[in-house]
Amino acid sequence: MALRRLALTVRRPIRALGFVGLVRLSWCTIMLMAAAPASAATQAEPSVWHGIAKVIGGMIFELPRTVVEATSEGPPVVGTMVGLLAGTVRAFQTTVGGMVEISTAFDPWGSKRR
Repeated sequence: MALRRLALTVRRPIRALGFVGLVRLSWCTIMLMAAAPASAATQAEPSVWHGIAKVIGGMIFELPRTVVEATSEGPPVVGTMVGLLAGTVRAFQTTVGGMVEISTAFDPWGSKRR
């Protein structure tokens, strides 16, 4: 009997929400679930090795990967040109991001300690 009452109390608010309210509720739930890993990733400690991997990946692998990806997705000539431009920008961003991560991981004065 108590289980039936519990089921009715759960169903009534959901029915009262209606379709639009249910869609909003599910959208909010999905956004909260997606935000948790993203917030955990932004709070990760900077690492020298991760920064070195970003620098090497940006300087060596990013440009050819982007050119091949853009060429295969678009027209051959235009895709290659877009891949060159986008690959150059992405390679620069990845390399600079790696350098910043290396510099933030190196902390000679211990300013990260509280």
